[in-house]
Amino acid sequence: MSDLEIRPADRADLPAIRDLVYAIAEEFGFTPEPEGVDADLNADSERYFEPDACLDVLVDEGGGVRGVLGVVPHGSDGSELRKLYVDSTLRGGGHGHRLLERAIAFARELGARRMVLQTNERLLEAAKLYERAGFQRTPMESRRSETCDLRFELRLGSGDEGRSR
Repeated sequence: MSDLEIRPADRADLPAIRDLVYAIAEEFGFTPEPEGVDADLNADSERYFEPDACLDVLVDEGGGVRGVLGVVPHGSDGSELRKLYVDSTLRGGGHGHRLLERAIAFARELGARRMVLQTNERLLEAAKLYERAGFQRTPMESRRSETCDLRFELRLGSGDEGRSR
């Protein structure tokens, strides 16, 4: 599928994003957490629609959501990659890399000095993607979810190059 575009998500995309995230969680043997780590995808959540956050979707030619990235602030100088999911039929096609690059670019635009993320060791390909992008494994500070057992961090620079989105 070469006609895939990345665009900012809107609230109308949230049900499709939730469906994608939940399906991928279940694919890897996890139980979706709508009252926990995935509460930021509930219809009343404003988290990703604030100026310091980002929620983008990878959509097919029919407008179907096939991937998602979500970035929120982390501490005083960072951003956190909270969501990065790609439909199983599209994995290996570079779409995860495209989404990750967009997330990193967003964090840099905001002036973040670092980007952090949490994931699970079962998601081997995701961990490899992060490491190829320069992320380093770091000690877990506190878990977003019981399923998170790996933490990664990417140093982005001084933060002086930031501007608002």
